Amino acid sequence: MIDYFIQLKVEDLSQVYLWRSEAERKMKKLKGFSMTDEEVRDFIDRFMTSYSLYLPQLDKTPFKPRKHVTITIDKDRNVQNVEDR
Repeated sequence: MIDYFIQLKVEDLSQVYLWRSEAERKMKKLKGFSMTDEEVRDFIDRFMTSYSLYLPQLDKTPFKPRKHVTITIDKDRNVQNVEDR
């Protein structure tokens, strides 16, 4: 059973590409290897179709646990809005 569904929502879905590239650059410094920007794009593209299909419906119709909370974050990962649905 799910009592709470917490959704992290970005203002602009394309921000995911930049965040992953940023993480890969940090990994390169720490471990000496990482994905290239092209590999990052290819990796994320595999998930974007699913996101584009289910996110609009999720925004229109809340998930049906007892609580659905949507937290919207900006490109700098700052909370912009919290919606209790």
